[in-house]
Amino acid sequence: MKKIIYILIISLLVTNLSKAQVSGYMGKKFIFMYDIHTRPSFSMPNVNGKDGLTSFNLKHTFGLEFVTGEHSSIGVSFSLFKTMFNFDDLDYGYGYSTTGSDMIPKPNGVGSMSVKGYSFYYKRFIKGNIAPLGSYLKFSLDYYSWDNNYMWSQNNYTNFPDVMTKISTTPDNSSNSTFGLSLNVGNQRIYFDHLVLNSSVQVGILFAGGGGIFNTVKPGFNSYGNYNDAVKYASASRLFSYNLWSINIGIGYLLF
Repeated sequence: MKKIIYILIISLLVTNLSKAQVSGYMGKKFIFMYDIHTRPSFSMPNVNGKDGLTSFNLKHTFGLEFVTGEHSSIGVSFSLFKTMFNFDDLDYGYGYSTTGSDMIPKPNGVGSMSVKGYSFYYKRFIKGNIAPLGSYLKFSLDYYSWDNNYMWSQNNYTNFPDVMTKISTTPDNSSNSTFGLSLNVGNQRIYFDHLVLNSSVQVGILFAGGGGIFNTVKPGFNSYGNYNDAVKYASASRLFSYNLWSINIGIGYLLF
């Protein structure tokens, strides 16, 4: 009789252990997620042109995740957001004299940009957690494309009529793109068998825009087309800064 009891106890333990090691949640492995990424704008303008500790950026991300193993999952996501950029920290003009048409004035004001992002990511659940529950590290390959809009103000060039005749007064519209890498450290929980709650901290780097932050970009005096490059570098610099870090919270649904 004791042997039978021992056998039953061992069988139950083995069964429970086996169930605990099955990846997914109740046989479900697909998760749809919606995340909000946010952080203060500090010195650069947000979508409303404001900056400071109380001015926040917001990025919206939609993703589809699939559990691939006991401690891993992969996914794709799409994100979008709008923000603004300025030239306050970047010198995009220089002159050979202090007066007259030999001087290119430094632009000021703000421009707007609309950004779309596409990511492929891999999640590794750590500390013995079984996917898709618990603490994780998330590694992403990111691709961003954005549209710029900046209006060169004629008022900036009142004292430089020769310069003004060479600069268009129409909005400077352009499109750009870049790749990047990001890392998330987070935690994922499931409630009521379907509701997924996610929280994480993200850091990231882009392959464009860093030069706009750490170096001065100076278009050539006779190449007024380079003012288009100035807008490109200013907006890339803004996106580079925007993507450096964020705090993320999300909600999702365990599909099947």
